[in-house]
Amino acid sequence: MKLYPNATKYREDLNLRQGIKSSLPEMKALIALSFVLYEVNNRKSNIAYNQENSITGVTKIKDDIKNKVARFFTLQNLNTNATTQKVNIVEEINKNPLFTAQLEALQVSLQLFLKFCTIDFVADYPATKERTGGGRYEKMLSFSTNLDLLHLVLADDEDKLSDNVKNILWNWITGETDFNENKYILDKIKYFLTILTEETKFKIRKEGGDELYFQQEGIYEILVDGNTVIEKDFHEPVGPFRIFKSFINKDLHRYIREGKAGFEGKLSQEELENHLLKVGTTLDLIPRRITIFEDNISEKPNPTTTSTNLTPKQKIYFGSPGTGKSTAMQNFADENDLKVIRTTFHPDTDYHSFVGGYKPVMKDDKITYQFVPQAFTKAYVQAYLNPDKNYLLAIEEINRGNCAQIFGDLFQCLDRNPDGYSCYPIDANADLANYLASQGLENSEELVLPHNLLIYATMNTSDQSLFPMDAAFKRRWDWQYVPIEFNGKANEIKIVFDDETQYSWRSFIENVNEKIKEITKSEDKKIGVYFVSVDDDNTISLSQFQNKVMFYLWSEIFKDEHQSADSIFKYKNSDGNETDFTFNELFESEGLIKLKGFMNYLLKPIQ
Repeated sequence: MKLYPNATKYREDLNLRQGIKSSLPEMKALIALSFVLYEVNNRKSNIAYNQENSITGVTKIKDDIKNKVARFFTLQNLNTNATTQKVNIVEEINKNPLFTAQLEALQVSLQLFLKFCTIDFVADYPATKERTGGGRYEKMLSFSTNLDLLHLVLADDEDKLSDNVKNILWNWITGETDFNENKYILDKIKYFLTILTEETKFKIRKEGGDELYFQQEGIYEILVDGNTVIEKDFHEPVGPFRIFKSFINKDLHRYIREGKAGFEGKLSQEELENHLLKVGTTLDLIPRRITIFEDNISEKPNPTTTSTNLTPKQKIYFGSPGTGKSTAMQNFADENDLKVIRTTFHPDTDYHSFVGGYKPVMKDDKITYQFVPQAFTKAYVQAYLNPDKNYLLAIEEINRGNCAQIFGDLFQCLDRNPDGYSCYPIDANADLANYLASQGLENSEELVLPHNLLIYATMNTSDQSLFPMDAAFKRRWDWQYVPIEFNGKANEIKIVFDDETQYSWRSFIENVNEKIKEITKSEDKKIGVYFVSVDDDNTISLSQFQNKVMFYLWSEIFKDEHQSADSIFKYKNSDGNETDFTFNELFESEGLIKLKGFMNYLLKPIQ
């Protein structure tokens, strides 16, 4: 049968992982073992090399591969002592980054930087699964033809690896120097590895906050003029650049080393310039198959969207209880015609109750399990499906929940670029990805907050949060303080005890807040204008005042000050003496007398 070749395959742009912060200091060990696994597997295209221990959460090399590695390092020219040491190679292998490092760091090193292979979980897990918890899972390496090239570089005339090559691999895996390393072979390895990395894209954040994307070509251009290259990221090295610095620090680069003032050349200016010209030609010949998204975005909605790019994308309204934080958030939504999806955090809120998960549901009189989306996913889906509209995910009482637990790896998405999209996409877990696909989202594998999804929250500063927010989380939000302000009808609110006794709510708040500040040395527990919902006639009833206002003052502030000079729970008795009372006494037979005496202690009634 005669057939035409298949058409060119479409390949997705690479996710450059420019935000990954994981380090890999043991670069030599990773490089050597990856190549050894390729060799002992008869240079086949892939290998699942590790096995999980569900109890310890760690992985180790599979037994059949362990035996192959042991045979690989059985060399005739080794002395007895060295041969004995090689029995411990299994222990050294299990310490290798292939077994101890997180998947994402390995992907940056092996895929983006070295282009040795792809690496992924054998099971259908998201790439972010190893970020927390310390567990490691079974992985598979799928080798590129670059490993064939490395074999051709190192193999002898009989297509075998010499003892000198294996000595170097042994030293790199174990971190020891059991054998002398042949300088000629070592230089060939460094030269080859350097060439493999020339196409890699790096990001560095300069002083002042600007981001610079570059390749090694840009480094050589500075070096050939006799200058050194600034290698300091003014936040911290991330992504492939973090791996590149480890690569140079391990003396694996043929042309660059790290000096006191930055990157500097290792060889002569003439050799550097010659290499620079060849690198430039090589990059010119490589198809433009890698797109740098300025802030690592891999998918955006239809760019013709007409929705307004509102800012800020995340904001927390904070202040004392009753200042109108929720009202301010709702007013913003109304003014900008936002579609609001609302949720409230509490101590039992977790990732699944915020994002969604599988739950039992009734269908055709049967209980089945299906993915049930929660507030975040509902807002996320609606924003992507309706790019011409703006959506607000409104979170009430954000500091009452464990934000680190609730947001999980969504935390990474909160960094937004000037266009309003997440700077750093994260992988969606399989359940969420399947749900997003079922809703018609084209890119269901990654989570990227769209420009038309805002996340706003309220925070009551009087709450003693069980889970304080860390600085990194706070940094990703704009903050707006909501002060205690009397506007319009709020100035006219009255506290009504009976037909003859009324007080100004504003006067009460101003007086009691001064007392609260004196006791707490803080503004946080002051009472806001809207602490109590008023009736239609703009009044606060006796019951509301007793059960809400007085209870708050007693339980949150003055209970521990009872019978002290600082307590405001006082009134003047029939003898004219100042007397202390407790909250419970307000509901006894003389409770109203004591309450009126308390109010007169603070302010005068309205005449």
